[in-house]
Amino acid sequence: MGEKARTEEVEYFYYEYGYFDALCKSLIDVIQEKLKG
Repeated sequence: MGEKARTEEVEYFYYEYGYFDALCKSLIDVIQEKLKG
């Protein structure tokens, strides 16, 4: 185990849940817009 195993786990998660990654990016964009005011 260790960092490498953790990284592979995360990559697998994003491969399985690609829509979640897109959702996060959208959420970040919205937050940045709010911060800009």
